[in-house]
Amino acid sequence: MKRVVAYIGKVLLAGLLLVLLLVTLCYLPPVQRYLKDQAIDYLAEEHQLHLELQEFRLAFPLKLSLKQLYCGNTPQDTLIALKSLQIQLGLNKLFQQEWGIEKLNLQGGRLNWRDSSGLWMEATLGNLHLQANRINLKKRQ
Repeated sequence: MKRVVAYIGKVLLAGLLLVLLLVTLCYLPPVQRYLKDQAIDYLAEEHQLHLELQEFRLAFPLKLSLKQLYCGNTPQDTLIALKSLQIQLGLNKLFQQEWGIEKLNLQGGRLNWRDSSGLWMEATLGNLHLQANRINLKKRQ
């Protein structure tokens, strides 16, 4: 019986270490570049769009930074273009199923959107700074 418990403990420990290793790898710049390239290739192929992203950075614990993002069909038909986007999430209440967005900064944004009914939206944004204290994931409305 002791061998079975020891074996189960070793399997659980190995699984936990594997998860920790995968999470740690996500913070390494070469891995981030590889994941960025794979995501861009997949999205461009799946949605027939031209995508460019100069820099993707994920810092500990959850600070996401995108620089020079372009998404569109042609240079004249831009769906979205961003100079810089930074999102910082707080993890202190995640176990209580709440997210805290500590900071959201958007600089140099441009959006063009058209649908088949003829609706057209165009927006240009210089700087946008948003902050929300909490988002409750338990309540669904």
